[in-house]
Amino acid sequence: MTQLQTDYEQIHQRRLFQVKIAFLVAGFLSFLLSVFLYFLVDEQQGIYVGLWVPSIWALGALTLSTETRKP
Repeated sequence: MTQLQTDYEQIHQRRLFQVKIAFLVAGFLSFLLSVFLYFLVDEQQGIYVGLWVPSIWALGALTLSTETRKP
């Protein structure tokens, strides 16, 4: 493996980690927003926003799974 390939792999792994963290943070912020809405604003809105969490994480899993399968 050449140095260029090694550098590319390191950059690629770092980028995948950044994407993973972004999806985790987005899901966690959605969870916090849903708790805030549920207890302080409106229960129905809190439940609706709470449904975003698994959707965001599922999108992240799908995105990362297709990205890691590329050669």
